[in-house]
Parts: sequence; structure tokens; C-alpha cells
Amino acid sequence: MGPEQQQTSVAQETLNYDYLNEDFELIYHPLVMLAKREIEVEVWDYNNTGSNDLVGSVVVDVLPSFKTKIQVEKFLQPKQKSLQSESEEDDENDSPLGPDNNLGRVIFSVIYMSEQDWVKKLHDDEINKVKEEEEMKLKIELEVKKRQEEENKQLEEQRKIKEKQAEMFSKGYLKFSNISVRDLKKMDTIGKTDPYVVFQLGELQKQTTVAKNTLSYDYKNEEIELEYNSYLNQWTGKADVQVWDYDTLGKNDLIGSVVVDV
Repeated sequence: MGPEQQQTSVAQETLNYDYLNEDFELIYHPLVMLAKREIEVEVWDYNNTGSNDLVGSVVVDVLPSFKTKIQVEKFLQPKQKSLQSESEEDDENDSPLGPDNNLGRVIFSVIYMSEQDWVKKLHDDEINKVKEEEEMKLKIELEVKKRQEEENKQLEEQRKIKEKQAEMFSKGYLKFSNISVRDLKKMDTIGKTDPYVVFQLGELQKQTTVAKNTLSYDYKNEEIELEYNSYLNQWTGKADVQVWDYDTLGKNDLIGSVVVDV
């Protein structure tokens, strides 16, 4: 428009394209424009190694868009033909798009606003922008708060479950009886095995007597009692049972162990 011009971004390798979220504002000065009311719209082909090529252009009367947004769709014209006034084009061609020279079409919306309306629009746009930013900030804060509340709720539910389990077994005694071993592995070269059984609950443990030179044994009349206190034992609900081979001369050997859910 007169000496003032603006351009869109460059679309890559395409014959059809929508320039989404691209808006342009040109200031119309009647004195500078010498009362002309047309704007010229040009479509160019960008060339990164040489000069750009003009695809075509159109001349559009802006007066019909005064205070009213209108949709414009025009066939592109060769440069010399596009310089004709719109009224001359209408006389030559009945189509509202103008004559088709197989150069393609250009489509855009336009509104012609007074300076007062334009200033008001800038003010309203700034207010709306601030409002949208505040709403987005509030939305993010609410999402973070909601996520934190959900995490806290899950942690609280897990805590209550553990607390309930601890209350169920807060304090009591585990009693092991009818203790026996069968078909144990021979631990000494001479075939002598002296087994005993260890029962462990948390940090507490007790053991049976030592059976002499045997691979199978019943620990008759032997009972093992272990006190359970969830706050002291840090117990998971399982007892560790170990079978050892007693050695009078050296270190005792672990034959094997099992974990029992009690």
C-alpha cells in the first residue's frame, strides 16, 4: 500500500498453503496515497540462490472492507494487467475472481478500520493478551496443584494401608513347633552332619538344639517363640528359617534357608 509493504513467511516446496496465525497491518494515509483506495497483493517464488520470481499479483479495492471484514479471493494476474483498476477488470470479466491466467489464486481476509477503531483494537488486543496469559498461568497452577493433591492422596492412602497392616500385627508372638528336618545334604567329608534350625524375625532370632550326626531329625518337645512388635522389628510379615551344620572345631556351615509368610 503506497510505500509501505509487509510479507508473509516463505512456504517450502508447495503450490497450496495456509499461512496460519499470520496477520499484517498497513497504515493508510489518504494524502500519501493521493486518494487511491487500492492495495496491491503480490505472490512471489523465493529463490535462495538467485533473484526471486513474481508469480502474479492482484489489485484490491479496500473501500468495501471499511469497518467490515471481508473475504477476498482473486486469480493472480501478470504484473501489467494487475495494475488495471478493479472496475476495469469487472468490465472485462464477469467472474468476481477476475480472469484466470493459470497463475493460481490468492485468498485473504481484510478489514479497513479508522484510526480510532484501530487504536481501540490494539488496546483490546493487549487486554485480551494479558487476560489469556493470566488464564493460562492459573490453569497451569491448578493442574500442578491437582497433580500434587493426587500424589499426596496416594501417599496418604499407602500410609493408611501400611498403618492398618501394622495395627493388625502391632504386637504378638510367633510360636514354631513340630520342628523337624529331612534328607539334609552331607556337609562333612566323613558324612557327619550336626543340624540345628534357626528362626529369625526381624532382628530377633532363636534356635533349636543341635542334633548329632544325622540327616533327618525330629526336634521333639522343642518350641520356639518370637515376640513381634511392628515398631521394633520392622517386620514385613515373613520369617526366615535357616538350617545350619554345627562344627565343634571350626565355623558352622549354612545348609540352606527358606522364607515363610506367616
